[in-house]
Amino acid sequence: MLDTSIARPWLALAFLVWTLLAAIAGWQTGREQEQDRCTAQVATLKADQATQERQAAQAALDRLQQAQARGDALQARLAAEETNRQTQAQEHAREIKRLTTGRPCLNAGTVRLLNEPAIGLRTPVLPAPASGAAAADAPAASDTDVAGWIDGTRHQYDACRSRLDALIDWHEEATDGHR
Repeated sequence: MLDTSIARPWLALAFLVWTLLAAIAGWQTGREQEQDRCTAQVATLKADQATQERQAAQAALDRLQQAQARGDALQARLAAEETNRQTQAQEHAREIKRLTTGRPCLNAGTVRLLNEPAIGLRTPVLPAPASGAAAADAPAASDTDVAGWIDGTRHQYDACRSRLDALIDWHEEATDGHR
């Protein structure tokens, strides 16, 4: 009887140890499965993020290339317009020399008045000339001088307008997204 009473606690202890080991093995298996599932989710998230980053980078590259192409086209247009303006300026200079006589058109007082700075602007302080006092009157302007000045000013205005138009086109295309 003593043998059976001793065997039963050992049997209960063996059953308890076996149950504990089975529980630990089950917990370990469940933990590994959950860890594998989480690792797979992290890998999926990383892959999705990498895909999104590649797509964003490609979209940015596409926008940059489109902007570069627009800029190149506008620059080519400006260069062609400038070439045309230079050619026209040379033709106008020849025609102005041919069509004008060189006779005085504006007297010295008028030239001096026109050379004064605009209202609110200051004339820069210049050192006194080395050869003595400066002449009180500026030279008169001939019809050739006036025509050349008008033509040059018009060409400068056209160049400025052309550049501003290109900037406007650039920004309109950028906001429209096409053109």
